[in-house]
Amino acid sequence: MMESFVQHLHTNYVPSEPEIKLIHSHLASHETELARLESLIRDLSAQRDQIKAYIDPYRALASQGRRIPQELLEHIFLDCLPEHRNAAMSSAEAPLLLGHICSAWRSIAFALPQLWAAIHVSSKFMSDVPISELQTWLARSASSPIAFSLQCASGETEKALPALIDVSARWKRVQIHGSSLQELESTAVLRVAAPWLQDITIIFREDPVDWDITRDPTRVLVLSLFQGPSLQSVTIHTTHPIGFVPREPFLWNQLLHLTLSFPMMSDDPRIQTNHGDFTIDSALLLMKYCPRLESIHMHLYWPHAPSYQETIFLPHLKSLTILDRSLISAQDLSYFLDHLNMPALSHLHLPSVCPQSYPDAFQPSVFSALTDRSPLVTSLRLPLPFFDQQSFAEILDCFPSLVVLRTIDDNHSPRGGEAPVDTAHLLHLLSHRPPSHTAEILCPALKELVLEQEALHGDTFWVSVHEAILGRQPLFERLEIRVRYQYQEEHGTPHFDALHALGVQVGVGYRFPKGSPWNGVER
Repeated sequence: MMESFVQHLHTNYVPSEPEIKLIHSHLASHETELARLESLIRDLSAQRDQIKAYIDPYRALASQGRRIPQELLEHIFLDCLPEHRNAAMSSAEAPLLLGHICSAWRSIAFALPQLWAAIHVSSKFMSDVPISELQTWLARSASSPIAFSLQCASGETEKALPALIDVSARWKRVQIHGSSLQELESTAVLRVAAPWLQDITIIFREDPVDWDITRDPTRVLVLSLFQGPSLQSVTIHTTHPIGFVPREPFLWNQLLHLTLSFPMMSDDPRIQTNHGDFTIDSALLLMKYCPRLESIHMHLYWPHAPSYQETIFLPHLKSLTILDRSLISAQDLSYFLDHLNMPALSHLHLPSVCPQSYPDAFQPSVFSALTDRSPLVTSLRLPLPFFDQQSFAEILDCFPSLVVLRTIDDNHSPRGGEAPVDTAHLLHLLSHRPPSHTAEILCPALKELVLEQEALHGDTFWVSVHEAILGRQPLFERLEIRVRYQYQEEHGTPHFDALHALGVQVGVGYRFPKGSPWNGVER
């Protein structure tokens, strides 16, 4: 009888009242059996849980984990720490997470000083937790050298810094982000003694201009925090550099790496006055105080009255980078380079053209003299509008050992007179022998070309790049194109495929990609 219902199963059929009674009658015996089986399952599950509860402690007692030597476990714990940042004060990651596993792990973790020797502190987070938590963390690090990063919120710097200052004798690497000079001065952090400190980075908050430029400002870099005997690397970023660079002679004999990022962020004359405290002559004087420098990254600003006479000898300097957003002309840069003797220099990176730059261009004699003193340059970054087409081949010819060439073509042409160099002219020079040169190609050792562009406009650019690279032997090993704006869909893929087939690595990236319907949507 029930077979007649089979055709209605899994359909929208509505049975009649007699049919419903028939269905219930048919299912009664099946539901009784189902209840019996579920009761049996509950009984068996209870027996299983009882046996498992008996077995588990014995199994844990004989587990492999208990036989891991403590020394090996400590190495594993250390490998659990974040690789590229300091550990946060969160139980979601090591080292705090390790203390939540079991009492044995907690004992090992709390007794391992190296596990607590690096910490990221958010001052905003610290405003909601007792300072004792930070003090406990620092106490667990015992006598280990300390690395910390402090993310400051306005007006909240003072809470965390005193606890960190208490262990300043053990500082090894320090990063402070978002504080102001006045806040750091109020906590005396700039005046602490840190004999083990090797690396310090301070990124100052961009406060409104509130400097009294008539006062004699504190010279930050001569304060005791920056004068430790172990200090090798200093990074300072501020939009208000007045008061940072010393005026009186001092010696940074131990310093190897220096970054002074003083970007001009506004046309406000008060800000320009602040930047006027750090001129090219100031930079030269500072470099003189650092005879062991291996790398330096800095912004440069015009010399109001160039007066420096001495040539600075930097025998160990390998990398010199003048940062973008420097307010400087080709004449200023020439003056700067002419006063440096850097026999070990291998990386020279010049900044992009600033719209306020003076209307002049680099002369070949500047680079000829430079490479006479620095013959080992293998990596070079050049702002193309700072050069004239007539003399650019002669300048490139000064760098026969060049391996990496980066160029900036930002479409700024502040100069009159000779036509400035652009990317098209550069590509032509690199793939054709100039008539006045005997060499087959310019820069014969060149393997990598990086083109920094304001924008790309259609397929013409890709065709010229493709043809230029194919016209050069040997081919580049790598081509990278960095674009500020993406105005339209580009058409480089077929050319990329052709270059890839020849063994050339090709990459392109946009700082500001083309607009998309998904802009602003969290993914």
